[in-house]
Amino acid sequence: MEREYLNPAGAWNTAGRSYSHVVKIISPNGLIFLAGQTPADENFKVIGSGGH
Repeated sequence: MEREYLNPAGAWNTAGRSYSHVVKIISPNGLIFLAGQTPADENFKVIGSGGH
């Protein structure tokens, strides 16, 4: 199974953590898996709370 690990610019740095924000399965069929995402600022504080 061919796969690609993606970590968007500006997202939490996952280097050396056995974690990736996105895993894209390329073959045999295309699938994309997203890790749980939370709107957070540069200090990892949740932003936009109370808007649900």
